[in-house]
Amino acid sequence: MLELDPITDLLTCFALGLGASILGVISLLVKGRRVNNVGYLLPLTLSVLLAAPAVALATTGKGYYSLPPLVALSTFFGLLTVARTPIVEVLVRFTVQLLRRGLVASMCLSFLGLGLFGWQVASLNHGLTREMEFPIATPTVPGSKGIEPIPGWVLWTDRGRSVQMMRAIDDPEAVALTDAAYVHSLGLDFKVIQTAPSDLSYNCHGWVFGDGKAWISGESVDSILEDNQYQSTTDPAVGDVVVFRDSSRKVSHTALIRAIMDDGTILVESKWGGMGRYRHTLDNNAYKSHEATFYTSSRAGHRLHTSRVVADAVGRE
Repeated sequence: MLELDPITDLLTCFALGLGASILGVISLLVKGRRVNNVGYLLPLTLSVLLAAPAVALATTGKGYYSLPPLVALSTFFGLLTVARTPIVEVLVRFTVQLLRRGLVASMCLSFLGLGLFGWQVASLNHGLTREMEFPIATPTVPGSKGIEPIPGWVLWTDRGRSVQMMRAIDDPEAVALTDAAYVHSLGLDFKVIQTAPSDLSYNCHGWVFGDGKAWISGESVDSILEDNQYQSTTDPAVGDVVVFRDSSRKVSHTALIRAIMDDGTILVESKWGGMGRYRHTLDNNAYKSHEATFYTSSRAGHRLHTSRVVADAVGRE
């Protein structure tokens, strides 16, 4: 299957656009009769040659920049092929005669209006749904069947409350969504910085409070904040914790503040479920529709206390 890295993908996009422009200019410079005599075989060949990599990129989920021009150029040459076949002239005349009839034109306009209305409603619903979505808020993660407790492996809060460590259940048959595909689906291209690759062994809470060793459930976060004497603050500092909550006030995500710009913009780093780690602002991330609260603590670091049976538990895994 065809896969392109981001740089090659972008360069391919520019090459396709430049090549199409050059081909169009050359066509303008040559005599019109020569172009008309080309027939339909050449555009048909070009359409097929462009359609093949477009299908490959669409299948693999790679090539966000080069896929649209490939589809556009393949469609153009496909239409050009159809336009050069003799039967098209007959069909065009028949269509024109039909559209001259008032009843047919009125029916077409009605169906077109209904179609546009339906498309707008579907687009609005998709946009609202994407604004409300957030990844890995449920136990299901890409490439796994869910998460499960790790027997004998717990961490401890400062007050001695146990926090169960979790792990993802691998699903070899699952097709995991790539980081790039997910970031692109959220419209966050060039708005986030990936700092670590996809890793199913830990999630955001496990990275902040568990040193990136395992998963920690979002239900444990409030207990950790209480036992380790975190205080909410409106004047956060570098190193403080950011907790995201959904509309029902459930913890959906945690992050660490990495920098505060001169204009007050806060840059945080966080692990996105089973995907990679990213640095991003509070407005450009997968959880931007959730309420963010800042927490500070006088304790040294955010790591929970290690269980005495961790070494044995890890050794058995």
